[in-house]
Amino acid sequence: MNEMDIVHKIMHLIHLFRQEHATILGEKDKEMSHRDFMILNAILKLNPIDRYVKMSELSAHFQVTPAAISQTVNTLEKKGWVERIHLEHDRRSVYVKVKEEAIQHMRKKGDLMKKNLASFITMLGEDDTQALIRILEKAILYTKEHPCSEKKGD
Repeated sequence: MNEMDIVHKIMHLIHLFRQEHATILGEKDKEMSHRDFMILNAILKLNPIDRYVKMSELSAHFQVTPAAISQTVNTLEKKGWVERIHLEHDRRSVYVKVKEEAIQHMRKKGDLMKKNLASFITMLGEDDTQALIRILEKAILYTKEHPCSEKKGD
């Protein structure tokens, strides 16, 4: 196989995996999308004690426009998982706070993802699991050393 054949094969396999990953990672949850989970998780990681962050911090964290974050937060608000708040000492900034209901849903979703990933790892076996870890670590290193010239939203 020449290099371009390999590129096309990998692209095709990635496409197939993305179609099927919903089953493997428990993404069939129509209520909480992967994006919802990632935004909520980021808020909790950025401020695990108080569970709120500035909208601008989320925008910077994900390297997206404030409008994009605002749209996602609107969706999360409609689902009852976050609320926008203003702090007494910082009335000009808008903060987003994760509600307890979202945390409970995230725990359930996280448990399902872990269970399904554990099953996948068992199916792979020790050697293939170690190979997958090695390849993913190389992929992360590659992306750090070769940043994409296009930014999201461009």
